[in-house]
Amino acid sequence: MRRLGRWFLGFLLVIAGALGALYGYTALRFNRSYDVATRPLTLPTDSASLARGQHVATAIGKCVDCHTADLGGKVFIDDKALGYIVTPNLTGGPGSPVAGWALADWDRAIRHGVRPNHRGLAIMPAEEYQYFTDADFTALVAYITSVPKVDRSLPGRTFGPMARALYVAGKLPLFPAEVVKHDSVGRHSFPEGEYLARTGGCFACHGVTLAGGAIVGMPPGTPPAANISTTGMINWTLADFTTALRTGKRPDGSTLKAPMPWKLTANLTDAEIEALWNYLRSGNYPSQAGGPKS
Repeated sequence: MRRLGRWFLGFLLVIAGALGALYGYTALRFNRSYDVATRPLTLPTDSASLARGQHVATAIGKCVDCHTADLGGKVFIDDKALGYIVTPNLTGGPGSPVAGWALADWDRAIRHGVRPNHRGLAIMPAEEYQYFTDADFTALVAYITSVPKVDRSLPGRTFGPMARALYVAGKLPLFPAEVVKHDSVGRHSFPEGEYLARTGGCFACHGVTLAGGAIVGMPPGTPPAANISTTGMINWTLADFTTALRTGKRPDGSTLKAPMPWKLTANLTDAEIEALWNYLRSGNYPSQAGGPKS
C-alpha cells in the first residue's frame, strides 16, 4: 500500500513539474516584446471614409463578429481547459482598454497584433488585417472611434493548460504578431478579389490552398471548412455563390454551417462578390508559389 502511495505521489509530482514547466515556458512566450514601427497616417473625417470604415468593419474585416454589433466586446472563450478570453470594448467607453489610443496604437493592434505596451494581442486576426491598405485601415479606425461609447467592463484573459499545450505544439496560434510581416504592413497591393480573400479571412478558415478541412484553432466538433478552390464548388455559378454569401443557402438548399459568417458577407457589394468569385476561380493563390506571400 505504501509503495502505491509513493508511486501516486511521484506521479503527482511529475504532473506538477510538467505543468510548472509548461506555464513557465508559455509565460515567457506570451510576454514577448515586439518593437513595431508605424508610419505617420491621418485619420479621415469625411462621411465617405466613415461609410467605408463601417463596410470594412461589418462586411470585409467582420470586426463585429467578435466584438459584437456595438463593438462593446464579449466573452469569447470560457473554458477551464482552454481559458477565459474576451474581445475588448473598442468604443472608448467605461471599461474600454482603447480609451486615449493614438492612431499608431490602433495600427499596432489591428495590422500588427501588438498592444501599446509592445506585447502580443491574443486571437486578433492581424495575420489577415496586415494586408489592409492605409486607406481602409484609417477609415476603419475613423468608424470605430465614431460609434457610441459603450459601458462594458470585461475581465482580463487567462490561458488554461490545454490552450498552452496546444500553443506549444503549434496547434493553436494564439499570437498573430509572431507571423505578421511587420516591415511590409501597409505596403501591399492586390487585385480586389485577392484583397477581399486575404483581409476577409478566407485563407484563415479554408487554408492556404482554399481546399478546406479542419479549421486551425477551432474547438473539436467545429464543422470543417468547405473546399472553395478551383476543385470545389464545381457546379456553382456566380449567382449560386452570391446567394450563398447573402442567404447562407447552397444551390441544393442546404444551409452553410457556422462559423461561416454569411450574415456578414451578405453586406458585400455585388461587385465585391463578383471580384471574390473570379479570384477563387482563378486558382492564383499564394500557396501556388510555395506558401503565403506577404
